[in-house]
Amino acid sequence: MKALVALVGMAFLLAVGAIVYLRYFYGKNAPPPFELSSIAVFIPRRRRHRRVGLAITVALAAAVLVPAVAPTPTLAAAKAPRAGTPCPKVGSTAAVGAKTLSCVLVAKKKRWTAVAPSATVNVATSKAPSVQSGTQPGTPAADTAIEGTYKIGPGSAAGYRVREIFVGGLAKVDAVARSEAVTGSVVLGRNGKNLQLQSVTASIDTTKLKSDETRRDDQMKSIGLETTKFPSATFSSSTPVSLDPSAESGQPVAATVPGKLTLHGVSRDVQVGIDAQLRSGTMEVVGRVAITMKDYGIDPPEIADFVKADADGMLEFKLVLKKA
Repeated sequence: MKALVALVGMAFLLAVGAIVYLRYFYGKNAPPPFELSSIAVFIPRRRRHRRVGLAITVALAAAVLVPAVAPTPTLAAAKAPRAGTPCPKVGSTAAVGAKTLSCVLVAKKKRWTAVAPSATVNVATSKAPSVQSGTQPGTPAADTAIEGTYKIGPGSAAGYRVREIFVGGLAKVDAVARSEAVTGSVVLGRNGKNLQLQSVTASIDTTKLKSDETRRDDQMKSIGLETTKFPSATFSSSTPVSLDPSAESGQPVAATVPGKLTLHGVSRDVQVGIDAQLRSGTMEVVGRVAITMKDYGIDPPEIADFVKADADGMLEFKLVLKKA
């Protein structure tokens, strides 16, 4: 593209230069501009004039062509990692400006997650939950004895995210509901030197699920989750899970917790992906697990031919636990 612009510019300058040149050397006998296509007009009668003309032509061509086609110097720089992009190894970190990125598992995929002093987690709107607390990574927890029982407390929430399809696909939106009535505990222990999640239990009061649409919440009492008939959903881990050693220094870590999820009166074995962080006697855990409604005897809610819920959904949660 640069070469084309250069050629066009050179042609224009040559045309203008030729007109000026002819007027100067031929005076009133110079041919009009439309006759410049005749090569004869570019051959002056005198040898000295031919040399001057050639020098002018070469100078004009060099002035236009050389800067345009000369390669533009580029700076080779390593591409800085960004939050949400793939990362090489769980637990690795990278400094990007004033932020620190940590490599964690999100939905079984390794992703860079930003950890900043002012970062927070909004489980109500986040599509890919991640732990981002107010503790500076690398700062050890205040309690020297990390092991113990942590109780789920205020600030915790859990609920569902399901895609709703309107009028045969004319519109699609995410239906999101949350219940803050979550109870349970996490027991931290050790297997040798390794810190372990020895047990995880959680219970959600589904009758307290609230979305942005009260009519949807009222429908869930009798269809879909049938919360009047099944007022709770529970999870209980089945085996201890070791945590990355960096958890003890306040770094967010990822883990997969196997266990049994009971929803709509049906129990299923699941693998729950979580991100966890310890800070001064507090543990924050966020995560999600995919749900296929038919597996739990749930008929996807449908209202006439107007709106229908997708057959697959997501159970999402944020747990804030205090050491007992």
